[in-house]
Amino acid sequence: MKRLLVALVLLWPVTAMGVTFYTGSEIQEDCVGTQPGEANANVSKYNSCVMYLAGLTDAATTFSGWDHKNKRGAPEGSCIPKAVSQEQLRQVWLRYANQHPGKLHLTASGIALNAFEKAWPCKR
Repeated sequence: MKRLLVALVLLWPVTAMGVTFYTGSEIQEDCVGTQPGEANANVSKYNSCVMYLAGLTDAATTFSGWDHKNKRGAPEGSCIPKAVSQEQLRQVWLRYANQHPGKLHLTASGIALNAFEKAWPCKR
């Protein structure tokens, strides 16, 4: 529950002009090389990265528990393993972002959910 609240705060910050969303580039900045021991080690940025991705994972798991299906009757989205670590989420995000640099201007949440779906597709 705590992760979901953090995700909601990260996903829907309200500004004077309305709702803003993080882009892939913004989250990538927090994820690339920020883990302790990496070139750009920064605990604050690393935690921001993995908590954002963990919050999305919690939301995706919640939606799959609500039994959302597409028009063909297949499960929507990804089927993220229960034992996945936050670092695994970050690695999946980084791999997808590196493979699709032209998408980094899009919302970070959409990119991450696409990355998770590619890494852990639901079985039909």
